[in-house]
Amino acid sequence: MKLNLTIQFRLLRMTVRRSAGLYAFLILLISSFIISAACADSASDSPVTIQIGVRDDAKPFSYIDITHDSESILPGYGGYSIEVCRHVLKQMQSIPRYQNFTFRAGDIEARDRFKLLGEDGQLFMLCGPDSITTDKLRNFRASHAVFLTGMTYAYLSPRSRQFPRTDHCGNIIGVVRGTTADTEGLADLASRNLLMRFDKALDLEIHKKSARVASARNALMELVNRVLSEARLEYDGLKSFRSDETDLFFDEWSRKQELSENIKAFDEALVNLDLAHLDLIVDKLHREGYKQASKIKDLMRKEHEIINAKVASEIITDECPGGFNSMPVRKYKNHNEGVNEFCNGNVIYYLADYDILKNKTQEIADCDIVMNRFTRSREVYGVYFPKKSKFNPSNTNDPNTVIDVAEFYADFNHFLLMAMQGEVSSIEAIFADEFGTQKKTEELAQFFDSFKINSD
Repeated sequence: MKLNLTIQFRLLRMTVRRSAGLYAFLILLISSFIISAACADSASDSPVTIQIGVRDDAKPFSYIDITHDSESILPGYGGYSIEVCRHVLKQMQSIPRYQNFTFRAGDIEARDRFKLLGEDGQLFMLCGPDSITTDKLRNFRASHAVFLTGMTYAYLSPRSRQFPRTDHCGNIIGVVRGTTADTEGLADLASRNLLMRFDKALDLEIHKKSARVASARNALMELVNRVLSEARLEYDGLKSFRSDETDLFFDEWSRKQELSENIKAFDEALVNLDLAHLDLIVDKLHREGYKQASKIKDLMRKEHEIINAKVASEIITDECPGGFNSMPVRKYKNHNEGVNEFCNGNVIYYLADYDILKNKTQEIADCDIVMNRFTRSREVYGVYFPKKSKFNPSNTNDPNTVIDVAEFYADFNHFLLMAMQGEVSSIEAIFADEFGTQKKTEELAQFFDSFKINSD
């Protein structure tokens, strides 16, 4: 009996020792998981600031507005598009990976928005009256459509004192550069002959565009390359430095390398006569201290004035047998500038989104104009994201701030679709808050209903 007890005791001691070893192993294993998780959590806790491109001239969709001090998403802005983005992004912050994200508004002009979208350190999203088109879908990701509207044109009332009662051989119609009205709407307007006595002038400007582009390209390439040759010589001269001279050299070398890349991008933009991109690059060169940047911009502006005057003089109509003194189409940087010019009689017609144009003209006293309904009734707006797979909002080497674009885009669309559900969806409630007593058109009501799915 005693022997059996001794054997049992030894067996128990061996079991405890083995168990202790197992427990120690398990504790070490669990600890490693905890440490790994803590590291992962600390990595994911890196603050990420997202810049969202918005416009301040596009009421009722996006405009400067007073927001509550506690508002952390797109503070200082309001509008239908802004509120849709704000609602969806707040829902996304319920997911742990987005809780450390801050969403800030980056005020942009319409012409620049797609140039800046997707550049590291620049815009990650566009939130505003941004039309979904097949061309844009080739280069960017678009969310589900969030609004259905139409493009329209207005004209000065024939009773108004600004309406031309004699021959008019100057600016006829205004648009905001880079909007769908500019890139597609003008051609639609011309094809439907809606400008009456000015139809021929608009047709001629559109048909002369290719010749105008060729002329401008040649002139600009010559003058800009002449000015930029100084920068190239300055850059090439750095190669004579010895790499061990001073630390200051490395800073200067890095700056000149970036300058060289900008010059290369500038040359590529010249080939396509992408004027909006040219302006952005010149501004960037100016910020980097390149003294010739402002000179390039002045030369570009003067050269375009010469080219435009030449082309305008070749637009011959019955009303203007001696040609036009300025181009029939006047392009503005935003609606604040454009609609003011329109109401003051500096252009006779104005082409834009119906709701934006209606709101803007109502803000200006004594704006005696006639609004048409729609020239194009299937204009849908969406939220845009970059096409590329990764985006670094800080433009640094910190891997913890890099965003998986496809993942973010999928999550945004998921919460957006959720916001479209219900008898009166969150999106429809946002519409009611922004548009007040204005009723939904039948087409818009059908649009909202088309996203609703049967509840379980």
